[in-house]
Amino acid sequence: MALQGHRGPRWPGAGIRAGPTLAWLRTLAKPPATALLVDDDRQDQDIAAAIEAGVTGLHKNSEPQHFVDAVRVLASRGTIMSEPVAKTVLKAFLKTAAADEEHRTSTLSARERSILALVAAGLSDKDIADRSFLSPGTVKGYLSEIMAKTGVSNRVQAAVPARRAGLADVA
Repeated sequence: MALQGHRGPRWPGAGIRAGPTLAWLRTLAKPPATALLVDDDRQDQDIAAAIEAGVTGLHKNSEPQHFVDAVRVLASRGTIMSEPVAKTVLKAFLKTAAADEEHRTSTLSARERSILALVAAGLSDKDIADRSFLSPGTVKGYLSEIMAKTGVSNRVQAAVPARRAGLADVA
């Protein structure tokens, strides 16, 4: 277990900086099964670096009892994050997911985007064909291209990010 702290009101004298600790974790061929970083002023980029380095416990602004509880969870091979760290990780994940969804639909042609908007609105292939003045076979061809470009395997998987991106609203 690797412990790292920072001088703060609850952790006087700890004073070890994250940089050297994370650099050391990255050099290990096999990182420790459990690592815990505790800090009261951890920056978002430090949190990402810690996760990439294999840290399984991250605490920020934690009360001493929370620290003891974290050590117990980690000793039983669990993973733990304090609430501020979890919020930071979730915010970063959602931002990345939204950017990924936007990127997937940005590669589509205008016609493919309009077909996808109709799929996201819940229309069947026949209804899309009627509304777009296309044959059902042409709609199926467009759907195959859309799924290939967006990396999904069915229309539901294509429709979910399209709805999130607001495409269904323009149908």
